[in-house]
Amino acid sequence: RGRPVADAVVWLRPSPDAIARARAPIEERSVRTGADGAFAVEGLAPIEWLVEVSAAGHVTEQFAATVPHRGELRGVRVDLVPVRERVFQLYRRAAEPILPEPRLWGVWSPRQIVDHVRGRRPTPALAELTAFVEEIYFSARLADEEVLPTASDHVDRAIRERARPAS
Repeated sequence: RGRPVADAVVWLRPSPDAIARARAPIEERSVRTGADGAFAVEGLAPIEWLVEVSAAGHVTEQFAATVPHRGELRGVRVDLVPVRERVFQLYRRAAEPILPEPRLWGVWSPRQIVDHVRGRRPTPALAELTAFVEEIYFSARLADEEVLPTASDHVDRAIRERARPAS
C-alpha cells in the first residue's frame, strides 16, 4: 500500500552460485529500515545476492538481486504484505461463494463480508474459519506469519465441508 515499514530487517547473503565462484569468503549483511522505511547497504560485492525482508506483522519477501559491476543498486522497492491481509486473501476462496454476487468481494468492506458470512449460518468449518479471520484481521495485535498455514488449513476444511453432499 505504499506505506513505509520501519524497523524491517533486510538480510543479504551471497547466492550459492556467487559463493562457488568467489575467491574469498563473502560476508552476509543485514540492516534495519529507518522510520521512513528506507535502507542502504554499502560496499556490496558485484554478485547475485539473495535478499530477505521481514517485519513484524508482515509476510517475509525473498528475492535475488544482482549488484552491477560498479557496485550500486538503487531504487529497490520491496512491498511487504501485512499478514492480516494475506489471511483475508486466503479467506476469499471459502467466503466468496457465500456472497450474493462474487463481484461484491471487491466492493464490500472486510467487515461487511465477515458479517454477511456469519449471518448466513455457515457450516461449522466456515464458522470456525470466519472467527479465526475476524481475530486475525480486526485485532489490534499483529499476527505473525506463522498463522498462514493454519489459515490455509481452515480454508481447505471449509471448502471440503461445503463440497460434501447433504445427508
